[in-house]
Amino acid sequence: MPLLHCRQSRNDVLRLSMEQFPLGLFADIGYSSSRIDCAAGDLFAMFTDGFVETSDAWEGDSGLQRLENVLCECAGLALPDIFDAAIDAVGRHGKQADDRTLMLVRVLAPRGYSHAD
Repeated sequence: MPLLHCRQSRNDVLRLSMEQFPLGLFADIGYSSSRIDCAAGDLFAMFTDGFVETSDAWEGDSGLQRLENVLCECAGLALPDIFDAAIDAVGRHGKQADDRTLMLVRVLAPRGYSHAD
């Protein structure tokens, strides 16, 4: 699954493909890295395939586009509310046949920002 980057200033979602997503790290494997530009308010979503493979009565998957739409529509809400909206959208689509894991991360400050007390 791609990492989704919801850019609040543009109200769009970028699909960031990743060949390696180290949810579990192993000492003997090398991992690649890259950098992307982001801004305060941007939202990142990492999820399992169960979010986009929930089937309806016609065996159609809920799809990545549905999750992207929820992220754009709810980007300004609190993270628990976005999570609930995503779960609800998938649940309305059809029966859960696989695990559904979703992790949301919001950018609080732009890169290079420092806060002085």
